[in-house]
Amino acid sequence: MQHFLKNIIPRIQRYSSDLERIEFFVDKAWIFIDNDGNQHEYIFMRDRRLIMSLNGNVKTGKWEILPNKKLLINRVTDEVLYQNAFIDDALLILQKSGNQEDSFVLININKIPDLNALKYLEDLEEKKLIASEPTERGVIKISASGKIIGNDIYKGAKVKSHDGKIISGVFQVEPLAKNKFIEVHNGNISRVYFVRTYFTFEKKEVKVEEDQFKDLLGSKVLTNLKEVNKEYNVSFTLTDIEKDSYEVRVNEDGVITKAVDIQQRTIVILAIIAVLILFTCLGFYIYFDTL
Repeated sequence: MQHFLKNIIPRIQRYSSDLERIEFFVDKAWIFIDNDGNQHEYIFMRDRRLIMSLNGNVKTGKWEILPNKKLLINRVTDEVLYQNAFIDDALLILQKSGNQEDSFVLININKIPDLNALKYLEDLEEKKLIASEPTERGVIKISASGKIIGNDIYKGAKVKSHDGKIISGVFQVEPLAKNKFIEVHNGNISRVYFVRTYFTFEKKEVKVEEDQFKDLLGSKVLTNLKEVNKEYNVSFTLTDIEKDSYEVRVNEDGVITKAVDIQQRTIVILAIIAVLILFTCLGFYIYFDTL
């Protein structure tokens, strides 16, 4: 976590408030998670008392904003001078004065109930980047955290990294479609595809890599078929989350060589039967009408 903070703090500091704006942190429930996973509760009282609690055991210290805009904390057993690394109404990230290596991270449990500070910062960076640098049509941006920013995602679209470098690789589109991916080659999208989940009759999960437009034929099965008790070149049925079922056949390379929509096939069969019945009835009608 410290390594992540060291990288991201310089990028998000411009979105930080100042320690002098005490309304951001006074009278709020803050959580500090130590290296052993223990959750320490901190409350900066408006009267400058600092309530510190661990498993219900409370110590009362003091806090003060100094003229140099740094925060002096008296923790009963010691006094520490902190400088602001980042602060908003959800996170209070402090660093010891003159030391940028170790960060003291306090999490507002009412704003981040799962206490996942890293995810909060990643999402914040993405939102701020979108707001401050609107994506031009046909150009996709990739943030420093690797997330895709932009809606016009299609083959041939241009891709820019957050620092302007030409990039190549595979990136997942989030949070709009967690199963959507793009392949980028020299700053251009060369492929858009999905990784969709299907289930066999035995309720076993099968991952399939499909092109942008849903078409099982020619798609790649990512799941080892031995895990679903199937053999290559044997037809079996897959059902997606929308309850659509398909009869498929997979070759030794994991490629689907046969894909039949069972519902559509059933409709066609029923239509043929209906036509046959209609012609049969019409034939009987003509026959008896000529008698």
